[in-house]
Amino acid sequence: MAVVMLAPFGLTWGFSLLLAPIPIALSIVAWFRSPRDGLFWTGVGLNGLLLSGFTKKLGELTWF
Repeated sequence: MAVVMLAPFGLTWGFSLLLAPIPIALSIVAWFRSPRDGLFWTGVGLNGLLLSGFTKKLGELTWF
């Protein structure tokens, strides 16, 4: 059962990395529109992790 649940992990992780700039933009909007409570900082932290994965994948695409 666990193998079936983890099978789409690669596809969904890759898709979330592809869409990483969208949550980053939403974090910037949230900075100006929401109170900076625990939920806000949790979201910013998770979006930062997503952005770090995105930049790592972009770094792998360069030929230098």
